Amino acid sequence: MKKKDIVISILLSIFTCGIYLCIWFISLVDDFNKVTDSEGEQSGLVVFLLGFITCGIYPIYWYYKAGNKIDTVNRESGKITNNTGLFFAALSLFQLGVVNMSIIQEFINERIEA
Repeated sequence: MKKKDIVISILLSIFTCGIYLCIWFISLVDDFNKVTDSEGEQSGLVVFLLGFITCGIYPIYWYYKAGNKIDTVNRESGKITNNTGLFFAALSLFQLGVVNMSIIQEFINERIEA
């Protein structure tokens, strides 16, 4: 697992008309599961396919769960965070999932450095 540059990931997603966004999302879910010790959770491919089958509803739920895990990890390390899951769900409802992905990628990058 290695750090990913968020700006480059967003630019690649734009230049490939969203194809790289799908690849980034799948690897993001897998990396998030590793960083948060959630190896038993669904893989990135499963979350992506469930999102496709449910017409985008399942990723909203996954973002909500991921935000709550981020809150839990941050509380354990002494940081104060609240309602990140609701924030992620709201962003997803307004079609701003790339913002969620950027925040989660930054969280993963911080955990890789530590």
